[in-house]
Amino acid sequence: MAQRKPEDKVTVDQLLQLVNNLSSDDRQELYRRLDLKSWGEKWRALCAKVDAQSKDLPPLTEQDVFVEMKEIRDELKAERAQGSN
Repeated sequence: MAQRKPEDKVTVDQLLQLVNNLSSDDRQELYRRLDLKSWGEKWRALCAKVDAQSKDLPPLTEQDVFVEMKEIRDELKAERAQGSN
């Protein structure tokens, strides 16, 4: 069996040259995908942080959620009423 030759590594300069050779549409697609990847990583980090901080807190009951929602609705109604005056 022949031994496989290791792949050549691509340098940053080579990568930038390849990106510069892309069409404008392809470059925009690359930027969009990189942005989504970055956003996804940030989202996962935020979720992990929230999970870590909430482990010491008691779980919310359904009643707690309803109370919070009612408070928010009351605040929104008050803001709307104030804006219509």
